[in-house]
Amino acid sequence: PLARYVHFWKARDVVCLPVKEGQMYDYMKAVPNSAPTYFRSLLISVSFAKHLCLVVLESLDSGRIKGLANAHYSARCAVKRRPALTVLQVIFLEGIVWNDAKKAADRIASGCFLLMTYGHLRFSDMQRANRLVIGSEVGYLEGQAERTKTSISLERKIRALPIAVPLKSVSGKPWVRKWMELRASEGLDDAHPMLPSPASGGGWTEVPLKVGTAGLGAAGSVPVQPPPQQGQVPEVEAEAVSSNSSDGSEDEEEASLTEEEEAINEVAGQWGPDPEAKLCARHKQTRYLHLVRDEAGTHLKCGRAISTRFEILADAPAFMHPACSVCFPST
Repeated sequence: PLARYVHFWKARDVVCLPVKEGQMYDYMKAVPNSAPTYFRSLLISVSFAKHLCLVVLESLDSGRIKGLANAHYSARCAVKRRPALTVLQVIFLEGIVWNDAKKAADRIASGCFLLMTYGHLRFSDMQRANRLVIGSEVGYLEGQAERTKTSISLERKIRALPIAVPLKSVSGKPWVRKWMELRASEGLDDAHPMLPSPASGGGWTEVPLKVGTAGLGAAGSVPVQPPPQQGQVPEVEAEAVSSNSSDGSEDEEEASLTEEEEAINEVAGQWGPDPEAKLCARHKQTRYLHLVRDEAGTHLKCGRAISTRFEILADAPAFMHPACSVCFPST
């Protein structure tokens, strides 16, 4: 981001360093089509330059600059949300929990999806749910989830996210008690994730099942619904297709790599390293010249290790002889 900022003002023959508040504001107003988080990234880059390059600036403390960056981020496209499970799909999942002919893994997984639906939980929150207790008097399955993925500090990580799932279901057959009995018969307790990975020889492991694998299982279990509207994908199918993607993420940024590369080549190209210029090493006894393979400086291009018998040359020799035929195949 900082290279693009310098390139913008360099193309207009304007000195932009040290950074000034007015120039920063004019630049932000001149590039309104930038990615939603680009202005924030630019301010972070400038803050690094303040400490690394000793650039004196006033833009970081400017309320006008911060407000413009926040306004630009707020004007981003609306977050695309996937459609929720339909009532028929929920009833089908409840039927799987009650179906003794189904595999225990499918029944437990269906109950986990229902726990997410009734408890309004994300997949990561569901995996961290524990201390599930059925309150007969109030008619709810109560529990808590700790260390959710949005927790940052340790103080927030240990805070419990309360979970309350009604015992009544849309199908009329309460699935919660059946699911809890099934978990107990399979030996699943708070020491296991809510949806663990099945073991190869039977039973369960203590490794949580990945969201992509769980999504594929849900897509194969839930019946196909009528074709969705254009641009929409059913919830379980979308979970399987792009479970690990950042589509619809609030902090998503489509980086303009072309602009970044052009700015870096224009601003720092003349100071960049020459890809053809490599260090040479000469053997102290045979006087043969070799090329250093990489920046680590531990091996030669021909594969030999650099030992005390080699001398690293600061400048390229004027007379390339004798030279290694592997390091210098053209000689």
